[in-house]
Amino acid sequence: MASYHLSVKVGAKGKASAHAEYIEREGEYKLKNNEKLEAVEHGNMPEWAQDNPNLFWQCADEFERKNGSTYREIEIALPRELTPQQRKELVQTFVEQELGEKHAYTWAIHNPKASIEGGEQPHAHIMYSERLQDGIERSPDQFFKRYNSKNPERGGCQKSNFAKTAEQRKTELVELRERFADLQNVYLEEYGHTDRVDHRSLADQGIERSPEKHLGWKGSQNQDVKDLVLEYREATQTFQTYIDYLPKHLASLDQEQQKQKPKPLTDEQKLKIVNQKTVEANKNTSEYKALFEKYRTQYIENTTKSELKEYQKQGADIRA
Repeated sequence: MASYHLSVKVGAKGKASAHAEYIEREGEYKLKNNEKLEAVEHGNMPEWAQDNPNLFWQCADEFERKNGSTYREIEIALPRELTPQQRKELVQTFVEQELGEKHAYTWAIHNPKASIEGGEQPHAHIMYSERLQDGIERSPDQFFKRYNSKNPERGGCQKSNFAKTAEQRKTELVELRERFADLQNVYLEEYGHTDRVDHRSLADQGIERSPEKHLGWKGSQNQDVKDLVLEYREATQTFQTYIDYLPKHLASLDQEQQKQKPKPLTDEQKLKIVNQKTVEANKNTSEYKALFEKYRTQYIENTTKSELKEYQKQGADIRA
């Protein structure tokens, strides 16, 4: 089954420009030998950042309010089953679906090798501004000012999360996770793959196992840690194999027990049993009749003798 991951992070003031360089693998974040940069795109930039998207993030760091967030980032795992071009199409569709034309964004697809197995780990970083562009031309410093609801042209762009409660944001995150799972499954089906993803937790899916822990970059540099993690994963997989096999094993035992149960009797077998019981019953009846006749005869004989004695006694009395 294809793996699923989606998380949302918030970027503080002063972090946007460096993070943009990180996901683009620019500056000090140039590509390393074991990873690939599959795609990078920018979109919905204001006029003053059209030719230099990174300027937008630099201005966000400079002009955003002191306690304000400069960006939000959606990090998503992408299917290994898809080709790089298909993964790019998936991200483009997702960005268009979720950000539309009002949020400035920068996104990139990374594909490093897994720390343990060495396989591909394609994923995307989607970095976007919460500021909603409303068609009003603003200078860089005004763009990031507080929104003016009475006179929008005098203030900055409104933020999409303005006045939302924590519960509302939590609900939106759950819905976002579900939408991405649905979209990912559409692409898997479209390109002929049977694997599917599920945005729900393992517990909600009814799967009795713990999620795998992310090793992280530091852990991947320590061979002892890598060996321990590998042993743990192998043990977990073995345990899960037994858990998955148990229902099948119990079902096979039930089938064996069913096989050992006596088969239904045929009409011929039933008739044979009935005849046998009838013979036994007749035999018992004959025995009962003989026994009854024996006791009846004895009773008659005893009664006759008793009456005869009584008559003899009466005759003797008369003669006397």
